Amino acid sequence: MRAGHSRSALTACGLVLGLTLAACSTSEPPGAGPRPSSTPLPSPTRALVAWSTTACTTVKPLDELRRDSAGKDTEDLTGSSATSYIMRATTTLQGQAQSLRAVPRTGVKAADAYIAGLVKTLSDLHARLPNTMDTMASPDKEKIAKARQVAKTVATLKPQMPGLTAVVKGEPRLVASYNVTPDCEPVRTASRPAAAAPTRALVVWSETMCTYAGLAQKSPVGGEGGGAREGDPPFADQFRALELMSFIRDSGSRLDKAADEIDALAPTGVADADRYRSRLLSSIRAAAKKLPDYDNAELGRLSLGGLEAEAEKVAGTLAKVEPKGDDLPDMVARQPRLAAAYNLAPACEPLGPGSPSPAGTGGP
Repeated sequence: MRAGHSRSALTACGLVLGLTLAACSTSEPPGAGPRPSSTPLPSPTRALVAWSTTACTTVKPLDELRRDSAGKDTEDLTGSSATSYIMRATTTLQGQAQSLRAVPRTGVKAADAYIAGLVKTLSDLHARLPNTMDTMASPDKEKIAKARQVAKTVATLKPQMPGLTAVVKGEPRLVASYNVTPDCEPVRTASRPAAAAPTRALVVWSETMCTYAGLAQKSPVGGEGGGAREGDPPFADQFRALELMSFIRDSGSRLDKAADEIDALAPTGVADADRYRSRLLSSIRAAAKKLPDYDNAELGRLSLGGLEAEAEKVAGTLAKVEPKGDDLPDMVARQPRLAAAYNLAPACEPLGPGSPSPAGTGGP
């Protein structure tokens, strides 16, 4: 090869190598995600947070049912387990469809179309399932065969969470609200939140506080008591006894769950809010220690009057939880940044007119 040709070949190779290295050096590392965009997201809205809550809490059990249905054709089923599975599939498909039908239209085309499409899918699947009452009366062999057929029907349902997140990512208005919704895992986006938009942490804080701050108000104790009265439905005393037993027995676990979730909250940076959380957590833990440890057998031996008396004691303990749930809106209303997040949280009753909007500014 002549020298001129050699130099040309080397130059070309060097150019190709340089371009290759440059391309490699400017590519994003794996998992780097979308590049930041200068376009901010819209402000989140209460309506779209509510939409996101229903969507996320609906698709999760659907995906769980779909996963649990895999392999039913080879699983060693019994008549009892087959019936249980069929009932679960039926109630899940029917129940989630009903929840979705109750979602108000948002005016966001992608959101409304997603809900309508999923309702139709679930309704069509539910229509293909066997009647649960007929199944319960069937021989075990037939129950097992029906369960396997139900599993094949459920398997035709596509994984729902990927579809939901794809819909959300395609609409900035959905992204803004979805990413602050406590029941949803945020999606990655190139756009930054709107200026002064409520943070996910403050919405989660508000949702948790509104769920647990009013524990004392969620008591079945009160009213006239004293057993069934004229005009009461049949078995009123039995239903009342079951209600009281459940309240007495479960109050301790409710307090423990509340304490765990409140304890898991990160500091908000809002001094009044962090003090409120600390006081509520300490008060709930103190109340939990004062509750007797009841069991079903012990409660079952009590008369209705005895259950009423025990429930009164439990309600009295819960009533001492401080700060009171009624104190929460007043405290929040003094903090514009927190108030905007509070007004988004599904468990919170929105503050009155004049309270900060999600796009409001100010606050500590």
